[in-house]
Amino acid sequence: MFGVGGVAHSTLAFFYVMTKSNWKLLYLLGHMCILTTMFIRLDSRFIHSLTSTILGSVGHGLLLIYSILYPTPDMLMNTVFTAGQVGMIVNYSRDYTYKNTNKTLNIISLVAFVLLCGFYLIKTVTIFGERNVGLALGNLLVAIVYILFITSETMVLEGKGGV
Repeated sequence: MFGVGGVAHSTLAFFYVMTKSNWKLLYLLGHMCILTTMFIRLDSRFIHSLTSTILGSVGHGLLLIYSILYPTPDMLMNTVFTAGQVGMIVNYSRDYTYKNTNKTLNIISLVAFVLLCGFYLIKTVTIFGERNVGLALGNLLVAIVYILFITSETMVLEGKGGV
């Protein structure tokens, strides 16, 4: 799951820079922090570590700031993206502090995963319609990562494991 996450955020960051003439450093740095978080968690010692918590929180914090400074014209999509970033910061804090044992925070994480999965799926369709296949692929891969996280979090809530 974390390897897929690293590849997904790498793909999104690469095609974002390659295809956007007006790309923003906050967005790129946010995804760079997140892809680093994903790749370091391939080593199980880092799954619930302070290092991954800080990197992931900083990455989603940068995306949160980006969404506030550069809102999209679509207010609903911007709100979904912004709320998702807040939820992901809560998720990383929960992951380190409670190791998935706080049901309320687990539900907040699940909601964040669903919001961001929906956001990235809609972005995939929109961007593919603009014929930007590389960026659409990056968004689709990130949506798939959130599907994996939704599955894992559902298992945690049902008491059947998960990460």
